[in-house]
Amino acid sequence: MEIAVLFAAIVGALAGVGGAIMVAKRQGTTGAHRAEELLSEAKSKAQDIILEAKNKAIQLTDDAAKEEQKRRKDITAIEARIAEREASLDSKLDNLDKRAEKIRKEESEAE
Repeated sequence: MEIAVLFAAIVGALAGVGGAIMVAKRQGTTGAHRAEELLSEAKSKAQDIILEAKNKAIQLTDDAAKEEQKRRKDITAIEARIAEREASLDSKLDNLDKRAEKIRKEESEAE
C-alpha cells in the first residue's frame, strides 16, 4: 500500500508539473498575443498622431497663406491711399505755385 501511495504521489506531482507547464504555455501565448495587440494598438495610435499632425500642418499652412493674402490686400489698399494723397498734395502744390507766380506778377506790375 505504501508503494501505491508513493506511486500516487509521483503521478500527482507529475500531473501538477505538467499542468503548471500547460498553464505557463497558455499564459505565454496569451502574453505574446497581448503584446501583439499592444504593439498593433501603439502603431495605430502612432498613425493617428501622424495623420493629425499632418492635418494640423496643412491647416497652419492654409491659415498662414490666408493671413499673407489679407496683409497683401491691406498693403495694396494703403499704397493706393498713399498714391491718392500724393496726387492730391501734388495738385495743391501746383495750385500754390500758380498763386505764388500770380502774386509775383501782380507785384511786378504794381512797381
